[in-house]
Amino acid sequence: MAEPLDGRARLSQLHGVFHMDEQVPFSFSWDWLAPSGLSTKDFIAPTSFEFRTGRQFRMGKKYGAVSFVQILAPELNDRMLADFLDMESSLIVSLHVQSLDQVKAIKTVKRKITDLDRAKIEEQKKAVRAGYDMDIIPSDLATYGNEAKKLLQDLQSRNERMFLVTFLVLNTADTARQLGNNVFQASSIAQKYNCQLARLDFQQEEGLMSCLPLGQNQVEIQRGLTTSSTAIFIPFTTQELFQNGKEALYYGINALSNNLSICSWHRIFEISLKNLVLSEIRAHGKAVAADEAAVLDKLKQHIQSASAAQQEDSRQEISRLRRRLEELEQITAKLYEDILHDFYRAGDEGSFHFDMADMARKGHDFRDYSPIPMIPGFKSPTPQI
Repeated sequence: MAEPLDGRARLSQLHGVFHMDEQVPFSFSWDWLAPSGLSTKDFIAPTSFEFRTGRQFRMGKKYGAVSFVQILAPELNDRMLADFLDMESSLIVSLHVQSLDQVKAIKTVKRKITDLDRAKIEEQKKAVRAGYDMDIIPSDLATYGNEAKKLLQDLQSRNERMFLVTFLVLNTADTARQLGNNVFQASSIAQKYNCQLARLDFQQEEGLMSCLPLGQNQVEIQRGLTTSSTAIFIPFTTQELFQNGKEALYYGINALSNNLSICSWHRIFEISLKNLVLSEIRAHGKAVAADEAAVLDKLKQHIQSASAAQQEDSRQEISRLRRRLEELEQITAKLYEDILHDFYRAGDEGSFHFDMADMARKGHDFRDYSPIPMIPGFKSPTPQI
């Protein structure tokens, strides 16, 4: 159960870290500081600190070593943190998570993709100069390029955010040999999940200060992770069933946390009823979502079919209008021909040939088709059509 810490509770936590596995009670009161002239550090500090070597240190009677987890896997399993905490030796796991601005994160990923593309082009140029296929590039370069593009897609379309994570592990033991065994065991757990546990050489003091519950990270080794990958390290992944009271009974052990499940029967009935109602609500919600999707699909199909039918009707109407226009043109030409024949050659049974297109092409006039002889002072009338 998580709860906020006041000043004394925080000092008690620090005292437990500095006096690990020691039967030394924590005694402190804020009223003791002014009369004694001491500070809070005097009540929590161990007997001594020794950072003689670069790979381990001594804290009182304990040996300690701080390592950082180098995350190499693209996807993490939530059991890695549980396996670390299930070790029988004394262990402190510290996570420092820093949120990165979304715009800055996208620019950083795009810059990395550009660098990878530049390296890919250089490898292709080397391949051409060497005389082999330019598509043959180092596998790491291809893998990193695909992962970077996938990360950019997650940031832009899946509402993911970028976090900078520092994963530190502090192992302690009574002897230096036992400390080496504990570090080796922790390293094997990290390798099980495609990660690597690396010792902080000549940074043991900074690592120890970063492992304390002070919220200060002095180790500048960070790994960029998305929201879903960072959420793996949140340890609150189990639900406990524990209730105090006279009616509380033992019902079993939690399969994940191995804690006892103690509860009264009416509490179990309440939880069961709640889960049943929630499951029914989820099922109803899924059914409604499925019906909504089906209705939307049918509506889209209807709109598409209606649009296709409307387009076909429009095409048929245009074709019908074109045919009608051609018929009107033919009727108009025939009408002009009959009018000219009746006007110029009334009573003449001779053949009369007239074509409006030919007249326009040759630049003639209606009078050019008239057989009436031209009389001085006489103008052939122009038909008004």
